[in-house]
Amino acid sequence: GRLTPAEAHVLRIERVGQVIGERCGERTEGAAVDRDAAGGNSTDADAVIGALAPDDAHPSRIATRLVVNAAGILPPGGFIVGNGAEIRPARWDVFPFPKIIKPSFEGSSKGIRLTSLVHNVREAAAEALRVVTDYRQPAMVEEFVDGEELTVGVLGNDPPKVVGMMRVVPRQKTDHFVYSLEVKRDYVNLVDYESPVNLPPPVLDRLERASLGVVAALGCRDVARLDFRVGHDGRPYFIEINPLPGLGTYSDLIIMTGKLGWTHESLINAVLEAAGARYPQCVSV
Repeated sequence: GRLTPAEAHVLRIERVGQVIGERCGERTEGAAVDRDAAGGNSTDADAVIGALAPDDAHPSRIATRLVVNAAGILPPGGFIVGNGAEIRPARWDVFPFPKIIKPSFEGSSKGIRLTSLVHNVREAAAEALRVVTDYRQPAMVEEFVDGEELTVGVLGNDPPKVVGMMRVVPRQKTDHFVYSLEVKRDYVNLVDYESPVNLPPPVLDRLERASLGVVAALGCRDVARLDFRVGHDGRPYFIEINPLPGLGTYSDLIIMTGKLGWTHESLINAVLEAAGARYPQCVSV
């Protein structure tokens, strides 16, 4: 049958997925959702996460939060400002400042700027207007979790496993660090990456359980990278997931695994092997 509009959004696969497709003699571009419906193959994401992804590989932050929260994994508190007309009557006092304001349908820090962290109603209204105007989509207003910024890599299926964690440490101490687009563009000078992570074992255990719970709830496969903030109480708060994480040398997943002894090639091969194990007919010689 015909796919729904949500299912029809394309999940572009990277080269590791193309290899699988080519070995199966299939077209190497298209949506994972399309492939699933047709009994075909791809890496990284299936129709569950695909249906949440209106912008290429980036899931709707709104829908993702709902699914993850229903699975018992806490995101920060938040609400949506749908358009400019909703800015003035928004309930800015529902949780305390500071807050962080971001687009509802983006990824890779798109729309998350240094101005995204707001400290009062005037700043919040201006930032929400920027998001709904520039990105033509609702703005997500989120409770800012003061604490540590961490990213977690998950690899494989049956079962998936956490391959590493990495803490993002600003070189210049600040009251409220935001891993913004400006920081990512100049990461060599502005942050240090710590992996293995020097946090208490109970905190790391909670992060691992939360990461695997998110992956299971969203139906991810093969590889994913998840972002968390860990509060001063040691509780991890889920921020977002990238079910098609970047695999360039500058990407967080590659930096993390490199610090843990992986070569770039070995990680790519591990992703390929995870996908190939689901489709042995595609890798037979």
